[in-house]
Amino acid sequence: EWGQGQFENQRLQIERLLDHGQLQAAYDKAQALLTKVQAVELTTYPGAEYDVALVHVLLGRVLSTAGQAASALDLFVTAQQQFEVLGEQGVRMASVALTEQADCLRDLGQLEAAAEKYEEAIRRSENLEDFRGVAVGKVQLATVRMLQERYDLAISQYTAARTLFEKQNEPQSVAVAWHQLGMVY
Repeated sequence: EWGQGQFENQRLQIERLLDHGQLQAAYDKAQALLTKVQAVELTTYPGAEYDVALVHVLLGRVLSTAGQAASALDLFVTAQQQFEVLGEQGVRMASVALTEQADCLRDLGQLEAAAEKYEEAIRRSENLEDFRGVAVGKVQLATVRMLQERYDLAISQYTAARTLFEKQNEPQSVAVAWHQLGMVY
């Protein structure tokens, strides 16, 4: 019988395959998992709706890692919509899906659209009081600004991110922010 345990088992297998660079196997399993969860009634077990949205993110990550940003973007948009329908339960993951969309747009060279998505993800992280998420979003936004050759904006975002990482006592992330600032200069 299908349930949360079986879903988690499949999800972890896909993540391991992805971590080991076995993209075709990860894609095949993620596609099969998506087919499975779409065939199962959303009332089968508590959290099934969440899992349907989550598998969209997972398949999107596989495609994004494989260089298929356009296809991944569609999955992340779907995931965001599904998480938002869940209300409070899906708020954090809706923000994650939004950030993933921005990553795809950046990879597709749609830098201004990516910046807008990152800015929205930062606002959502601020509302959730997820200060690490805010800092990471600022780093990603700064990278887009650097690619746009808008160096003053890149510097301000990297500096803001560095300050947030310092407050959270994350020396590795602080070092990355300093390195990125050096790259901008």
